[in-house]
Amino acid sequence: MKNHQIGVWKHIKLWGYLGIILFSFIFFLNGCAPKDVDPLTLPITEKDLETAPFPPENEELANTPRLLLSFVVFKDQTVTDDRLNNTIDFVHSVFEEFGNFTAVPRAKVKELLAVEENQRFQASNIADAIQLGTSLNADFVGQLQVMIGESQVVDNIDQYIANVNMTIFTTDSGQVVFKKDIAYDTQDPEASKTALKKMVQENFPLRGFILETRGGRQYAKISMGKSLGIKIGREFQVRERTVKNEVVMGLTRKTISFSNLSLATLPVIEVMEDEAWIRIDEKFRNNVKKGHVVFSKPEKGKLFP
Repeated sequence: MKNHQIGVWKHIKLWGYLGIILFSFIFFLNGCAPKDVDPLTLPITEKDLETAPFPPENEELANTPRLLLSFVVFKDQTVTDDRLNNTIDFVHSVFEEFGNFTAVPRAKVKELLAVEENQRFQASNIADAIQLGTSLNADFVGQLQVMIGESQVVDNIDQYIANVNMTIFTTDSGQVVFKKDIAYDTQDPEASKTALKKMVQENFPLRGFILETRGGRQYAKISMGKSLGIKIGREFQVRERTVKNEVVMGLTRKTISFSNLSLATLPVIEVMEDEAWIRIDEKFRNNVKKGHVVFSKPEKGKLFP
C-alpha cells in the first residue's frame, strides 16, 4: 500500500513538473513574440513609396472567384441521385469556402450538356470538357469519379462514405493542377471537411497584392481579408512576378509568370473585410515592396485542441 502511494505521488510530481515546463515554454514564446502597433499610426516614408517592377492593374485587385465546371464521368451502381448530389455539394462547398471558387451548379451543367450543339461532346474526353468549360469562361474543369465505399442505415438515415477521385485541369493550358482521392463520410463531415480543406489550401493558394507599406516597410497591407476567410496568424509568401506583352498574329497577348523563389513569409496581424495587415520582419524589409504579389500558405493546425 505504501509503495502504491509513493508511485502515485511520483506521477503527480512528474505531471506537475511537466505542467511547469509547458507553462514556462508558452510564457517564453509570448515574451519573444513581437509587439505590434497599429500600422496606421506609422508614417509612409520614401522607402514605402518604392514599387515592385510589375505592380497590379486596377482590375487585378478584384478578388474574382475562380469558376469551376465539374463533370461526373463515372459513378458506381450504389451512387443514387441523393448521394451524388450531397457528395458533389460537399466537394464544391469546401472549394468555395477555402479556395475562392464558384462552382457551376449541377442543374446548369445538365442544361449545358442538353443543348443540341453540345450533345456530341463527351465529358469524359479531356478536350471536350475543356472546350465546354471555355464556353462558360470557366477557369478550371473537373472530372469526378464517385464510388460508395461503405453504407448503412442509422436511425432511419442513409449514412455512407463516398470516395471521389477528382482531376482538375486549367482551361487555358489543359494542365492537370489537382488529382486527388477525396473521402466524404456523412457520419463525420467535419473530419472530411478538414482533410479536403488542407488539399484545397495546398493546391490552390489565394493570391493578392501588397497595396502599401508603412513605417519603412514594417507592415504591409494586402488585398485580401475576412471575405476570403483570412484570419490573424495566416502566413503569406511574397514573390516577384513578370508581365510580358507579346504581339501574336496582330493581337497583343499578355503573359504573366511568377517566381518560384519566395522573398519572404509574413504573418497576418490585423484583418479587415477585404484587406489585411502583415508584419514584415526586419531581415525582409529590403526585399518586400508595394506591388509585390502574395500567396497564402495553408492554415496551421492548432497547437492544442
